[in-house]
Amino acid sequence: IKNVDYDKYGEKIKKGSATFFDSLGAILSTVFKIGIKFFGLLIVIAGLLGLISILIGMTVFGTFGIYDTGAEMDLYQLFDTTNTPIWLLSIILTLVAGIPLLVLFILGLKIIAPNIKSIGTPGKITLATIWLLSLIALAVLGVRQATDRAYEDTSITEIPLNINTETPVQLSMRNNDKYSYDVRRNGGLNVKPNENGDKVLYSNDIRLIVRSTNENIGKIVIEKSARGKDYREAKARAEAIDFNFDYNFDTNELALDGYFLTDIANKYRDQEMEIIIYLPVDTRLVADKNTRSFHRNESRYRDILDIGDEGKILLITPTGTKCLDCPSSSNDTKADTTQNSTQQIENKFESWEEEVNGSLNINKKNVKEVKVKVNDSLKIKETTITESF
Repeated sequence: IKNVDYDKYGEKIKKGSATFFDSLGAILSTVFKIGIKFFGLLIVIAGLLGLISILIGMTVFGTFGIYDTGAEMDLYQLFDTTNTPIWLLSIILTLVAGIPLLVLFILGLKIIAPNIKSIGTPGKITLATIWLLSLIALAVLGVRQATDRAYEDTSITEIPLNINTETPVQLSMRNNDKYSYDVRRNGGLNVKPNENGDKVLYSNDIRLIVRSTNENIGKIVIEKSARGKDYREAKARAEAIDFNFDYNFDTNELALDGYFLTDIANKYRDQEMEIIIYLPVDTRLVADKNTRSFHRNESRYRDILDIGDEGKILLITPTGTKCLDCPSSSNDTKADTTQNSTQQIENKFESWEEEVNGSLNINKKNVKEVKVKVNDSLKIKETTITESF
């Protein structure tokens, strides 16, 4: 009887276990299918939104090239080096970005509805070929864009200045109300209309440097730089930069343009300028406050006109400038600081020598001489150290 009961309960347990695992498997399978469908739906939405965005964006972008007007078109022409029509570039970009999004959209549909009709092998080959050709075209345009500014060259002009030493040189930067009421150094180029209404490139990217010279006559060095696909083209662009200045000997006023111009056909190729003014020693200088942003230079430029010296009467010295109308306490403080620094350097070497002599316990009766030479960035000291033997 007991054996019959065990068999009966065993069968019930097996049937119950099979039913439980079958139900669990069915639930998991359903959840997995729903997850796959949901993932396919996300792919469809992403692909569709991407396609719509690309089509709208490239259509708007391409219309600029059709009408050939507006600031956006000017900006495109400034940076474009390939002379590719903007509508053609928009088509290439649409194909390069749109075809992968289309494939993503179709893949999402196939996941949601596996029985949907495929585009077929010829359609797949056609899409792949068009996408590959568009990608190659975009790569070629990118290489041309990069190589067009691979080289940099400069155009340097030196102009002598017969400086009037009777009065201080009045150095200033000047603006042109036609282009801007402000005179301040900024990078980059802007498109502006000139006096004739033609478009020109306008920039304030000018670096001002003041240096001293031992010659009796000063000079101004105008260095223009630009980039191109080779040195010849880069130099031609640099020479095309238009810059002017005026010097009046009677009033001793040196007025520099705080901007430069170039034809829009030269495009944006990192055009910039560097103006170096060499003033004879013992010349006096008064720099206008509007020069401040132009001569904000690092020490490697060897500019003797420091920030904050604008408006002061400066005497040009062989090593820099000396303020003639500054409070005497300021000059005394600078002198005391220099003297204290020198004294500290000398004390440093003297204490070093005493320390070395003490550590060797010198016997002056029977010695041999050892010369030690210390090379410091500020001073070179040679001393003789004695040692017993």
